[in-house]
Amino acid sequence: MVGSSLGRNTKSASGPENSGSPVINLRYRLLETAGGLLTKSRLPGSMVRRVQCCSRRAAEFDIEAKKYRSRDLEVVQNPAGGRHRYRGLCLCSRVWLCPVCASRISEFRRKELFHGWKQWQQTGGSLCLVTRTFPHHAGDRLADLLRQFRAAMRRSKSGRAAKAIASEFGIAGSVRCIETTWGPVNGWHPHSHEVFFLRDAVDLVWLRRRLYVEWARACRREGLPTPSYRHGLDVRPVGDAIRYLGKWGVDAELTKWQMKKPTGERFTPWAMLLLESEAAPSSSRFKSVYGMRWVEFAEASKGVAQLYWSQGLKRALGVPEFNDEEAAKQAQAEDLYLYSIEAARDRGWSDWSLILRYGLRDHALDLSEVGGRDSVRALCMQLRRRAMADLSVRLSDRRSG
Repeated sequence: MVGSSLGRNTKSASGPENSGSPVINLRYRLLETAGGLLTKSRLPGSMVRRVQCCSRRAAEFDIEAKKYRSRDLEVVQNPAGGRHRYRGLCLCSRVWLCPVCASRISEFRRKELFHGWKQWQQTGGSLCLVTRTFPHHAGDRLADLLRQFRAAMRRSKSGRAAKAIASEFGIAGSVRCIETTWGPVNGWHPHSHEVFFLRDAVDLVWLRRRLYVEWARACRREGLPTPSYRHGLDVRPVGDAIRYLGKWGVDAELTKWQMKKPTGERFTPWAMLLLESEAAPSSSRFKSVYGMRWVEFAEASKGVAQLYWSQGLKRALGVPEFNDEEAAKQAQAEDLYLYSIEAARDRGWSDWSLILRYGLRDHALDLSEVGGRDSVRALCMQLRRRAMADLSVRLSDRRSG
């Protein structure tokens, strides 16, 4: 009640009710939902705690002391979209579990792909987008499907036949991602999107036929149903590949899902997390079936990379190697510094601790975009008065008790 009442009061005083960044609002709300759901999973406790603590502590690593030290938090602006966000927070870097880190890492990976595409264009090469999937049923477990799916993809890309296809069509390498959706009718639907870097223009119809033969054979050998030629494998030209890369990422999904509530038959993991956060409270373990399915996805996606680059392709295109933790930090390297929020204080409440206490990380950014530093300072002063009042009430109750 405290957080919601403060949010309404400050919004009416500082700017329009619907001002600010709706995607940022969703990210922090979904992060809280994900932290609660992960306590019901079988993932390691250290991983769960890391996600729950993500974007809460402002600290930097002291190399000499070999430990983190508190620091003030920075508010920065993305030069591309103009949105405000925080810099200097400890991040979990879990691309499948945390919408905040997923947004940053996806942004960085998208830039890597476009850089590679630009470099490849200069050589006169072309691109195509290859999509693979297979038949599935409502009762299939996602962990089993992903294990067999990944094994089938490895098999289809190895051996003499795969090497012959690469040589015939001039395939220099590829970048692949795995996506997963769920629907109540047919259950889990894993599929992959793979961008092929081609040395010359090729006959995509013939390439599709050759790839399908190997894909169908690999699925059978890994115990998967044989995919049909119509639905099992698709090859599209460069224009579709670039459009796909442009819309790829959690921000694009969240924007789409917020503008139009999910009404289709299939849901992405972020959409399921959103539906779970909006579900009515329940006495059962999960508020909805979407929360249960999201936990299954979280467990099955452990150890799965967001993107797979074929060996040597990054080096050939001049794309540096960064892991997810480095990518999450590098994503904000070009952001413009605006001002700092007090987060390091030896005694008493810091401004950041008050924002966390009342769950207003998203609302503080909304105010920053509307009124800048003065609006955030006014919010912190209001929170400080409220915290003092709450403390007085607790002390009074303790004395009377």
